[in-house]
Amino acid sequence: MIILYNRFEIAQEFANAIDSDEIIKMILFGFVARGDDNEELDIDILIVIHNKNHELESIISNIVVDFILEKEEIISPHIMTEEHFNKTKDYSFLKNVMDEGGYYMNIEEINGVMDLAIEELSMAQKLFDAGKYRGSITHS
Repeated sequence: MIILYNRFEIAQEFANAIDSDEIIKMILFGFVARGDDNEELDIDILIVIHNKNHELESIISNIVVDFILEKEEIISPHIMTEEHFNKTKDYSFLKNVMDEGGYYMNIEEINGVMDLAIEELSMAQKLFDAGKYRGSITHS
């Protein structure tokens, strides 16, 4: 029996399965990030790491195999060092990744954005409660 999963959730689950301080960021790109994919296409994820690390690459390969066997989904990790990422960020491959609206999957970055959003909402609530918040919507 084949169970179809949300492919964004699968990508996030894959990202969470890799437990390493060597990872700087992971970016979902390609068909899944653009939302025009189907179950026959792979899930492309760019993984930026601090330094070349064969052990980590082996761990990632094993996790890919697990996802193929358990979820019948093919993950295509594109692993590069931070140095290589910075040197080639203006080249076509990385420009395409970024232009596609790559979905960042770095937990620290996501948590930072969420913390900032919570702060902003808290401030808006305080202003609203004090009668000083006008909001961004005007009524006619």
